[in-house]
Amino acid sequence: MRGYRLAKEPLDTDWKGYSHVLEGLVHLLVQQNWKEKVRELWPDMTRTNLHVFEFDEPWHFYRWRNETEAEKVVVPKRTQRWEDRKASASDSSGTGLPALIRQRPVFVLLFLCVYPHRTNAEALRWLNVGLKEAIREV
Repeated sequence: MRGYRLAKEPLDTDWKGYSHVLEGLVHLLVQQNWKEKVRELWPDMTRTNLHVFEFDEPWHFYRWRNETEAEKVVVPKRTQRWEDRKASASDSSGTGLPALIRQRPVFVLLFLCVYPHRTNAEALRWLNVGLKEAIREV
C-alpha cells in the first residue's frame, strides 16, 4: 500500500462543531431566498466553528498541507439581519480562488471532493454561478 500509512494513534476528535462547508451551504440557501429554512437552521449554525484557510500565495490552494497557511475560525453571530445575510451571500466573484482553477468549474467541483478542507463559502458561491455558466456553454 504505497503512499498510505496508518495513524500511530486513533484520532481523538469527533469533529462536532467544526465545518468548512456549512457557511457556503447557508449562503446557497440565502441566494435562493429560503428565509424560513435559514431561520430554522441558524441556532445550530451559531454553535458551529466555521473554518477557512487563508493562503499567502494563490497556488498554496492546491497543496494538501501548507506550513504558511492560517486557519481562520469564525463563529456566526447569534442574531443577524436577513439583509446582511443576503449581502454576504451575494459575492460570487471567487477572487479568493486561484485564477487558473476558475477556468474549469467542473474541475473545481472534483478538486473539492478530493480536498474537502479547501471548500469554503466563497468557493461554493462561485461554483453555484460557475457551473451554471459551464452548462450553458455546452
